[in-house]
Amino acid sequence: KAAYSRDVRPAFECVMKGKGSCVEAVRRGEADVVVLKGEDQPATSTSELKSILFEKYDDNDVMVAVADKDITRDQVLKAPLEFDASDPRAVSAALFFNDKRQQKACPNKLASSQGAPIRIVSAQDLTRLGANKRLICPNLELQAIGNYQACNVDY
Repeated sequence: KAAYSRDVRPAFECVMKGKGSCVEAVRRGEADVVVLKGEDQPATSTSELKSILFEKYDDNDVMVAVADKDITRDQVLKAPLEFDASDPRAVSAALFFNDKRQQKACPNKLASSQGAPIRIVSAQDLTRLGANKRLICPNLELQAIGNYQACNVDY
């Protein structure tokens, strides 16, 4: 069963009247999946659906964990995160990163902390953060900013 499609192949088709009806069909268990454009994703927040896939436009389009070069191992393990809580990819990346740090959290309990020592950002934003930053990989090792394709928190 499927509900609504954009560019997924083979195409999914929704037999309902609109996106909201398709989202509701998934919520009720009448369909297994709904494919939405990014701007339509907020419709899922009230229906308790979970994003499982994101469209990737190019190789630089990955989420990374970044911190100052002098971050300590203890901070890597325990520090709060700053991320865009309105961006489903950033939230998923933060959950993935916390899982790697053995910090289990319910998705609806995850909070961003303004000014936190570790930031979850798009690799496309790295040039704006300054030269004194390092990436934190899923294995919690620090790497140079330029290694974002191998050291990222997209999954």
